[in-house]
Amino acid sequence: MFIFKKKINFYDCDPAGILFYGRVYELCHAAYESMIESFNLDEDFWTNENYIVPIISSEASYHKPIKYGDEVTVEIEVAKLRPSSFE
Repeated sequence: MFIFKKKINFYDCDPAGILFYGRVYELCHAAYESMIESFNLDEDFWTNENYIVPIISSEASYHKPIKYGDEVTVEIEVAKLRPSSFE
């Protein structure tokens, strides 16, 4: 499991100090990029023409507001590893 933590900045929030809902995906993608970087690959995964990195499916559930100053933890777990993709 890969763990990514980030403190919520004020600029991520609406005027009431609550995280704008679309920013959840930015947090998740930052975690995804951080996980790929942690692999310490010899090649540049993001600009190498031999790789493509589409995210095929995603969803988010909003259980309570995330507010300015909160520290969020994104946990990434690889459920399936295939020759050319993972889930």
